[in-house]
Amino acid sequence: MAKKKPKLKFEALKGRAQDIVMRLTNSIALQNEDCCTVEDFADEFKTTPGRLRATLKGLEEVGLTITSGDVTEFVKPTVKLVFHQDHRLSEDQAEKLIRQYKRGRYE
Repeated sequence: MAKKKPKLKFEALKGRAQDIVMRLTNSIALQNEDCCTVEDFADEFKTTPGRLRATLKGLEEVGLTITSGDVTEFVKPTVKLVFHQDHRLSEDQAEKLIRQYKRGRYE
């Protein structure tokens, strides 16, 4: 029987996963709605989107990001990620930030 790989935890992020999470949280803080495609991250890490999939899948499995899009795939933060970044926010405030980020409008 094969050992089960431990699940990625927010507190234990390192390497590419940590870089992706930090870039996403910075994009919200800096109100940069043009961030962040899978291609952007692949270029940044000097790899291919296919090789980046394992890291992205791990972040999705723990609920910190979602990847969506048909032609251009975007990596987007989740409410869980925003809440982890700023515990002072209520869940409603975190959801509002995510909605504004997705629409490119900040209030």
